[in-house]
Amino acid sequence: MNTLGVIVSTLALSVSLQQSGRTNSTAKQVEKWEVITTASLSVSGLTRLNSRLAIFAGSTAASGDEPWITNGTTQGTTILADIFPGTGGSKAQGFTRYAGEVFFYADDGVHGMEVWRTDGTQKGTKMLADLVPGPGGLSPLGLSAANHRLYIPVVQAGDGRVTLHVFIRDGFRRDE
Repeated sequence: MNTLGVIVSTLALSVSLQQSGRTNSTAKQVEKWEVITTASLSVSGLTRLNSRLAIFAGSTAASGDEPWITNGTTQGTTILADIFPGTGGSKAQGFTRYAGEVFFYADDGVHGMEVWRTDGTQKGTKMLADLVPGPGGLSPLGLSAANHRLYIPVVQAGDGRVTLHVFIRDGFRRDE
């Protein structure tokens, strides 16, 4: 049984500007996603996937930190994927919207902390790449989307040098 309640409200603002005797009207859509939780679910990192759905890190005693999805209703709020089964969870974090998907860090218990992507479906939630091979994974330094690219900084083991991986839609370009 899901004990999360989510309230979504949309406010349309009309701004009317008077310049040189002419009126220019524009409308802005402002979305406010307010999450109301109970003691059994902790929520962080709420990120809009599209106009109807948002992804966030939800933590329960049964599943630990995992990615969740909501459409703004209690019935439409559920765990998206149990990436690391068990009570420890995947420690999902760093949710960033890019190219119609949400990218985030998660640990599946095999590859360590790596970058994952989701289109909002369980089947479409998968590891982007094993950027730091082995069970250690990478240190989450923060994903960033800009200029039609997703930037993934990775600290290199041993020398502490940061390598910047640049993801463009379905491929990588590596910058140092």
